[in-house]
Amino acid sequence: MIDFPCLCGFKFSVPADLAGGLIQCPQCKRLNDVPTLGEISNLDGEGIYKLEPSPQRHEPQRLGELFTAFTRQHFDAEGNPIDLRLTMQDVLRAGGEEVPLELRDQVRPGAPRYDPITGELIRPIEVKPDQSYVSPKAPIPTAQLAPKPPPKAIDGIDLPDPLELFRIPLRLLRPINLLVMFFMLLGHLIAQFMLAAIAAFYWILIPFWAMLHGVLIAHFGNVIDETGPTSRDELPAPLRSVSFQEDLFAPLVRIIAALVVCYGPALLLLLTATDLPSQVRWVLSGCLAGAGTVFFPAVVLTLMTSGSVLNLRPDRLVRVMFICGAEYLVAIITWAIGGPLYLAGALLVSAAGAGALNEDVRQWLALPSYIRWYVSWGVLAAGVYLLHLLCWHLGTLYRRHHFEFPWVFQRHIRQPRETPPGGFPLSQPAAAGPTRLPQATPAAQPAAVHPIDQPQSHIA
Repeated sequence: MIDFPCLCGFKFSVPADLAGGLIQCPQCKRLNDVPTLGEISNLDGEGIYKLEPSPQRHEPQRLGELFTAFTRQHFDAEGNPIDLRLTMQDVLRAGGEEVPLELRDQVRPGAPRYDPITGELIRPIEVKPDQSYVSPKAPIPTAQLAPKPPPKAIDGIDLPDPLELFRIPLRLLRPINLLVMFFMLLGHLIAQFMLAAIAAFYWILIPFWAMLHGVLIAHFGNVIDETGPTSRDELPAPLRSVSFQEDLFAPLVRIIAALVVCYGPALLLLLTATDLPSQVRWVLSGCLAGAGTVFFPAVVLTLMTSGSVLNLRPDRLVRVMFICGAEYLVAIITWAIGGPLYLAGALLVSAAGAGALNEDVRQWLALPSYIRWYVSWGVLAAGVYLLHLLCWHLGTLYRRHHFEFPWVFQRHIRQPRETPPGGFPLSQPAAAGPTRLPQATPAAQPAAVHPIDQPQSHIA
């Protein structure tokens, strides 16, 4: 018979063949599990299972081990990479045996392997050598694979061909690149119609006209980024990925900042130095503007690709110019021709659009129709082509010389620890104490919990 109590105090006495079944209490109508013969000793007088206290283990390094195993960081407090692979001390503490050094290269029997489909034990098959086979005295000649050229990439950026400068003008004539430049001209056409409406006193279009020109200017910054750090050999779409920060605002601000840095002093001198003679003021402003023209390719390349305004220091800009070498002269000439052409074309197209619906503006311009339309659009198209050529060329200069530029905040070079005179030991002796782990100081005393199992080791 099995005797056990209900929670209400009623005493059961049932045959042993009902062990593990259910029985209803006649007093409280509760269903009770009939304990087995092995569970009777674990029940107290009230029918409640008795639980043994959890064994307490003294592990002073437990908190540090848990912190090292489950932290999201990859380096410890001393700057060393966290390696969660089992050490020899962990193997010895788990009851393993250290393999003698002279037996480490020998094949040791491991766990049996089974076929995943049939479940049969996989046993090695002994293959007897062919007695009739005679090994050739000379090795059989085999074809060798041709050596592959080393990858032309540094820091994940492809290095361009030395003749890339002469291929860019032809690549701009590809259909996909011509389509991009056509959309740039289409944007100026839309801006021309908007300016014509603004000249007819539809002033509500002024913010949209300014934003459209901002999109057109930001596109040239995207060309430098696309053909430089991104290592692409084609022009990006005018809006690229349509990201406000990366494709519109940031390139626009950097292009405007480059123009302000290079031509702001000349314009400021021309407008503020009224006490100087007119000829002197114009000569000084022209000299400053010429210097800005020389520095503009280096400034815009630095702002678009270096990632920090600290690289605008004059000595670093001059160093960038000298590193680029003779190709930088091509960038200066392209900017000196393409920049004025683009500005003149944009102004002529805008003037033609403003004079289309406003008679006063048309009389003030007093330009023939062929200048207002054909020449203005021809000059603008030439300026668009040359500015795309300049931006693509600057991206190529970045890909070829970025690892030589004296820029800060470009890469992190970790200094490894020096090798001790005796070298690093292959393994520590078993008698050595446990490896010191970083101790994490808890903010408050945690509540008592049951110890958990050892976390499974893995490589961080």
